[in-house]
Amino acid sequence: MTPSEMSGIGSSGLPMLECLLADITVFEHLGSRIRPDDGTRASQGLVTVLAVATVVIVALWLLSRFTRLRENRHKHSPKLLLKELTRAHRLSGRSIRLMKQVAADAKLENPLRLFVDPKWLEAAQTSDRFRSRQQELASLRVKLFGSKEKK
Repeated sequence: MTPSEMSGIGSSGLPMLECLLADITVFEHLGSRIRPDDGTRASQGLVTVLAVATVVIVALWLLSRFTRLRENRHKHSPKLLLKELTRAHRLSGRSIRLMKQVAADAKLENPLRLFVDPKWLEAAQTSDRFRSRQQELASLRVKLFGSKEKK
């Protein structure tokens, strides 16, 4: 059998293809009894468009709400403020660790208080625990408050 005979294409035209096309026309009208064509297709299209628009609007609303909540959470974050202040004062990682140790030694709930009141650094300078780090404490005090003298 030749390849053209296997595909159904012979010298007489396309009999196999004609059979396939004839079968398609048979199935074409199968659903016409189940689904009447009275304009419901247009209303289904409108419902689809409205559903997609609703999903997009809800998704945008949820995204804006999530973004707003995330921004508000960071507005009142002591950790974020500490990070910003240490960056603004150009403190090294070693200085930041020293600040946290001073805050822990003074039993401060938040190391941010060290940026406001120099008395915590002064107390650390007189403490035996930080005797070996006097130079670092003095340097930190100058970076934060701008003067070597105690006020």
